[in-house]
Amino acid sequence: MCSADAGDGVKARRVLFSLDLPAIDLRTALDALDNFERAIVEHDDRPVVAARRLRCLAVLDGIIGG
Repeated sequence: MCSADAGDGVKARRVLFSLDLPAIDLRTALDALDNFERAIVEHDDRPVVAARRLRCLAVLDGIIGG
């Protein structure tokens, strides 16, 4: 079972909002973060959580890398 601090999600959202991203990039990043957090809450399956985590990181890398 995975554990996560709910405060980490709040911190991540604050960072995203502080980046002054275009609305479409911000929405994409928030959707990826929401999906990752949902996997943590709803699944006990580590491969699902890991896959959503990697997808979230890929989205963020794509946005930051431009």
